[in-house]
Amino acid sequence: MAKGPKPRVIGDRPLIRYATVAVSVLGLIISAYALYVEKRLHDDDTYKPLCDINEELRCSKALSSKYGYGFGFLGNALGPNHILNLPNTVYGIIFYILIALLGYARNAKASTVQLNLCFISVMVSGWLAYVLLFILDEKCPVCFATYAINAVLLLLSIFKGSPRLAEPRDAMGAIKKTDGDQATKKASVAPKESKSVPNVDRDSKTYTQATKQETKSKARRE
Repeated sequence: MAKGPKPRVIGDRPLIRYATVAVSVLGLIISAYALYVEKRLHDDDTYKPLCDINEELRCSKALSSKYGYGFGFLGNALGPNHILNLPNTVYGIIFYILIALLGYARNAKASTVQLNLCFISVMVSGWLAYVLLFILDEKCPVCFATYAINAVLLLLSIFKGSPRLAEPRDAMGAIKKTDGDQATKKASVAPKESKSVPNVDRDSKTYTQATKQETKSKARRE
């Protein structure tokens, strides 16, 4: 059975992959906490979460509003009881798990999917930030934290997939010098030796002309 082509492996810096996983885990923890707060608020009206710092910085209103489900528009488009009209925190948990897995992989296709997902997450974060500040008129610290995490993940995805970072690197992140690069460098440094190739046709023609002139001179003297 013929095997297909192997997926292209990118030589990204290990620090970027580890940072992507670490930031994704942080986002996963915050999303899980936000989901817990949302569930407690739904079951207990008297519950006051830790993220309700004061009257200006609080998360309870944002998490319990209709914009906390389906990003504020899936419920209107598909219906409030649709299976996809889940809390935003559930989508956040799924997103951060995927980014942690994709971010650690060194496959070029995985990096492309990671970049696209992070770009979409930043666009959604922009929409939710607009809703939070201008519609709900709230300042949710948990929400702001997830927006910042999404922006950082997008930057890490861009750095990971850049051509400069696609070069082979060692464990410390330094670019490895291949044998071909060293040979090219030596060839460019070494002086070129010019070899003079004798022109046989030109020498023969000159000799023939000299012989004819000498023959004519002898004939005149005689």
